[in-house]
Amino acid sequence: MTIRFKQCVLTTFSCLGLIWAVSLAALTSEDVLLQLALIPRSTDGLIGVLTMPLVHYSLPHLMVNTAPLTVMTVIIAMRGFGYYLTATLSIVLLGGLLVWLFARTGAHVGASGLLFGYFGFLLVRGLFDRRISSIVIATVIGFLYGGIIWGVLPREGAISWEAHLFGLLAGAVVARAMARFPTAATNRSGQPIKN
Repeated sequence: MTIRFKQCVLTTFSCLGLIWAVSLAALTSEDVLLQLALIPRSTDGLIGVLTMPLVHYSLPHLMVNTAPLTVMTVIIAMRGFGYYLTATLSIVLLGGLLVWLFARTGAHVGASGLLFGYFGFLLVRGLFDRRISSIVIATVIGFLYGGIIWGVLPREGAISWEAHLFGLLAGAVVARAMARFPTAATNRSGQPIKN
């Protein structure tokens, strides 16, 4: 097992472990859930820009997000921990701020915004990265999860379509910005490292 693969597995389990731990804690206390929720245009809800992906309102909500998050986390983390961390934090911050600024009033929770961000990131990365592997991954991700795109359409009810939409847009913007980001397989000049 290579060092990169071990780091990828550790990153994936750490990310999902954190989401599960915080979500399970929030499920036992509505106060915790509301303290970590993103509440648009509220100073109290601004913390949710960072914490919204960590909390879910129900166990089925958490479980639905887990499988695709696992797949996409592994794919992104294969480029290195720094790459994964930069992509994830950028998507969370940009998507979360857009939700905070423009979404309906209410408590927005769940990792769906991050999931849509990863989806948009992997699709757009295939356009700008110009690696065969990125194009293949974009095609496979589009085929496997393309149906989620309907989740960005406005609707009434408890589903935060705004988190889906702004997560997707954030992922696309971040992919474009990171197109020349050095990964674990390149040095700082962007040239491949020879072993």
